[in-house]
Amino acid sequence: METQRNVEPWWKTRNVPWRGVLFQDMILKEDDPEEMRIQKIRKPMLKRYQDGKRRLSFHWATSVTLSYMETEGQHPAIRRARSIQRGLHEIPLGLTEGQLLMGGAACGPHYVDFNPHFPALDFPEHGSCEELDRIYVYDPKELETFQEQILPYWKNRGRMDYLVNEMKINQPEAWEYFNYSQCYIPTVGGPLAHTIQDYRSVLEKGLQGLIDEMKASMAQADITNPDGMKTLNCVNQYKAMIMVAEAMIDYAQRNAAYCLQLAETESDPERVEELKEMARICNKVPQYPAESWWEALQCVHFLRAATALIEGMDSHSLGRFDQYMLPYLRKDLAAGKITRKKAQQLLECLFLKWNESTAFTMGVGCPRGNNDKINLSGMDVHGRDTTNELTYMLLEAHAHVHLIDPALSVRVHHGTPEKLITCALELLRLGGGLPLLLNDDVIVPGMVSNCGVALEDARNYGDVGCQENVTDPNMTGADTSGRQNGGFFSLIKPIELALWNGVNPLNGRQVGPKTGDVESFQTMDEFMDAVRKQMAYAVKMNVVTNNVNDYVFTTFYPSIWHDLMHPTSRRTGIDFVNGGSKYS
Repeated sequence: METQRNVEPWWKTRNVPWRGVLFQDMILKEDDPEEMRIQKIRKPMLKRYQDGKRRLSFHWATSVTLSYMETEGQHPAIRRARSIQRGLHEIPLGLTEGQLLMGGAACGPHYVDFNPHFPALDFPEHGSCEELDRIYVYDPKELETFQEQILPYWKNRGRMDYLVNEMKINQPEAWEYFNYSQCYIPTVGGPLAHTIQDYRSVLEKGLQGLIDEMKASMAQADITNPDGMKTLNCVNQYKAMIMVAEAMIDYAQRNAAYCLQLAETESDPERVEELKEMARICNKVPQYPAESWWEALQCVHFLRAATALIEGMDSHSLGRFDQYMLPYLRKDLAAGKITRKKAQQLLECLFLKWNESTAFTMGVGCPRGNNDKINLSGMDVHGRDTTNELTYMLLEAHAHVHLIDPALSVRVHHGTPEKLITCALELLRLGGGLPLLLNDDVIVPGMVSNCGVALEDARNYGDVGCQENVTDPNMTGADTSGRQNGGFFSLIKPIELALWNGVNPLNGRQVGPKTGDVESFQTMDEFMDAVRKQMAYAVKMNVVTNNVNDYVFTTFYPSIWHDLMHPTSRRTGIDFVNGGSKYS
């Protein structure tokens, strides 16, 4: 039996004067159309969290694999782009009843599509497995077809296979440490995460504008110059980015046609008009610039969902959303094209869309959040506070929808309004641990002094993943290749290795350098010197692993969608992991 907490919106179950904390006209009654729509979409989502299962699909894996089978021998960037092209053209479409935004990070609501590029553990080769059955509902016949026709292709062709081969053959010491030191939990099996992409350029120029810019850059490339090999690679990168941009336009137009198809059989005249408007918007964005609040939200959703589907759902951020999206909101409100309730409803539809598909991890996935974020408030390039009405609307949206994603991070500093602090604390009081509170007065100077980040870029930082701070290209155009590490590092293990002369006592292997028998040490300084040597070696091995991981991505599976969505890569034609970003 459902609890009252799951029947009612969370904000109604606590004695907190939350709703309409900023705008009285945002207070929604139970019989308001805006309120009824959001709860109608939200309520069925709760069942997925109660039984912990989603539907597993192999549509994306099938399209990607068939494409790779047909492109053997082509440039890696082109092969990746063609697979994305085919996947976006063939993946089925779906729409939750009442939803106002189209598209998603899978073949339909509450599905997870298997991505063959990023399994961190081996997928079961035959039949089902206990972990798969525990997490997912799936068609046994689809699984059988996948195991017999798709999975065999990736045997010895996967990204982890290339990484293992490179480590074993050319970096055997790092491979030994990677496997047997237990100094860090390896995280190199997953996708390239921890990014803030350049949504603003697509909002303002459209993908067509970016395509035109890249074609102009490609036309100037001279493959006959002394650095012709590098130039040739850049040309292929440009071609690949253009291909995936065009594929995204095709996907949006497919969604537009799907809306019109639904409108033909819809009996509610109001819903028919909504579907027609949604079709118009999908035919416009992200190909062309967004001009309204609804168009801007749809554009951002298409791009974020594509990132999750193509590059993996883990720790991506929309950056300073309340800054670059504010002009679209204010323009529509000032012109009377939208009410604040309608604007809030559309924002909450975005939050609900975010929860339709979740992270794909550990090879078969797990039902957790994506750890994707939206950053709120903070300071501008001059150190002034940037809190605005959209800041509060985002807090309101989380209080109302109150599902796992997106995670909200509120940047606070000495000039933050007391009202924002109060609202953030009231929201925390609802439970769930959000929003996160970040201290600009500490983080900004740290990025400047410790990381060499320019002050204007540091003041426009964004929060990604487990509270890592990177620059936000939506504000100053400064992008960051933000992947943090090849493993969760243990600072304790090198101390233990120093106690055992570099031998891991849990398996008896000599993984670290021989730094001396601890029983022969006469002073604490001798022991600390041994610890420093073990620590230095552990760091070195971790860096080698990181570099091999990046090498494999760049050489065999370049992250073309990330390249498209990062301004430095678009400008230079260089993969964003291989130097195609301002900061690393």
